[in-house]
Amino acid sequence: MGDRRQAARRTMRSVLVVLALWDAGAAADLAALAPLAPEEHAPAVKRSAERAAKASRLLADHGHLLPPDLREKAHDLLNEHDFRVHAALDSARPGPALAAIQKKESGYLKAFQKLGGERAATKAKQLPKDEERTKLRATREVLFEATGIDAEEPVWGAPFRALEALFGEGHAPMEALGVSAKFFEDGTALTKRYHVALQPPCDCWTFGRDAVIKQAKIVAKSLKAPPLVDAWLDSIEADDARKLPSVGFGVSVEDGACKLYVLNYGGNELPPLPLLDSLPQT
Repeated sequence: MGDRRQAARRTMRSVLVVLALWDAGAAADLAALAPLAPEEHAPAVKRSAERAAKASRLLADHGHLLPPDLREKAHDLLNEHDFRVHAALDSARPGPALAAIQKKESGYLKAFQKLGGERAATKAKQLPKDEERTKLRATREVLFEATGIDAEEPVWGAPFRALEALFGEGHAPMEALGVSAKFFEDGTALTKRYHVALQPPCDCWTFGRDAVIKQAKIVAKSLKAPPLVDAWLDSIEADDARKLPSVGFGVSVEDGACKLYVLNYGGNELPPLPLLDSLPQT
């Protein structure tokens, strides 16, 4: 359940960055502008106004799901788009200018559908607001209290730092972090263990293939992972025809061990992953 909730949350981050081209004020401004536009351009302005209103509702309902840096980027995009529509009408050739805007809007809508579209928005409506989840963030303090591992530790803190690089410090959701322990008959236990999901097993939570693989490679380098790990990550990075599989890391400090997790989901195939015997000897 936690992964599914966070999956919807992550998709909405992507959806909002794709569609957050207008805020409520800009949407209202475009709606008021449509009836005043020259008759031959009124349909294009009306279409932009309708799309603006839809995007504005998404942003108002789910903007809290965006990390601060992406919220700022969304506001920059919305201001830019509103300006472009006005500038198009004021230009010497408003027809081609509005057509270019329509093409760009169509691209955003295609990306919206690819990321889950209305289904993603419906799922996100069921998620609690950020203020209700503040205490459930996967922070450095949470990691230390649960495992005794300092996020700044050069090797064992690397997977957690990758989460921060993706979500922003203090903004990673609890669902992206897991802790575990091994208990033995003699009463001892291994407790310095945790795992992170840079891309959970869901088709609607992702920062994108490039961002996820970039962080995964940084983690692999910090963990001094064997060449097979790099080969797997290279294969996942190159195979952009398939959906990005679930990618994560787990570490166990007392064991001196780490794991790379790659999991398919939703009936999607994994990319070709080389076996150890297929790699050159080092």
